[in-house]
Amino acid sequence: MKEKAFISIAIFVLFIPALMQLSLMQGLSKTSMNEIEAIALKAEKASLLRKELEINSDKIIRETIINEIKKNNLNHESIKEKISEKLFTYFKGFEETHSFEPKLSFWLVESKGYSYNGLLSGGKKELEMQDIKENTQLIVSSINEGMTFAEFYFTGGIEKDKAIAGLIEFNELKEFFLLPIGYTQKLEVIG
Repeated sequence: MKEKAFISIAIFVLFIPALMQLSLMQGLSKTSMNEIEAIALKAEKASLLRKELEINSDKIIRETIINEIKKNNLNHESIKEKISEKLFTYFKGFEETHSFEPKLSFWLVESKGYSYNGLLSGGKKELEMQDIKENTQLIVSSINEGMTFAEFYFTGGIEKDKAIAGLIEFNELKEFFLLPIGYTQKLEVIG
């Protein structure tokens, strides 16, 4: 009996370091899982912010065109000016709302044609309202009484080498909103 007790105690003493190691690994696993979960939540939030920017930008462009045409304003430069102003105001307001984490900033970036690799590593400048106006086109055509066709197009400028990028940034994670070359909205407005 004493031999069995001694053997049991010896086995227990030998297993203590292994149990401690296992316990430590479980603690690290929990910490690692918490970190992974936190990063996943940040990625999801950044993705939702990008989607919100996309949806609201589309809405601003569409509603501005429709409202101006319904006011009988068919002047493409006047409508383009209003779109540029509203988008810029929206982007700046979004930027101010997200000045900490996630941090959000908007840039006019060089895009090398339709390639967006290394988006913010090349030429970039802080976005200004004039950048939106200079890199877009709007066609407004009255088809017949009560029906107007409009097409808004992001040209990327004369050389087709510019895009608008919004950088959504957590410390270790980055997500991009992009108004790319070739972005188009076509509308038929009745009324």
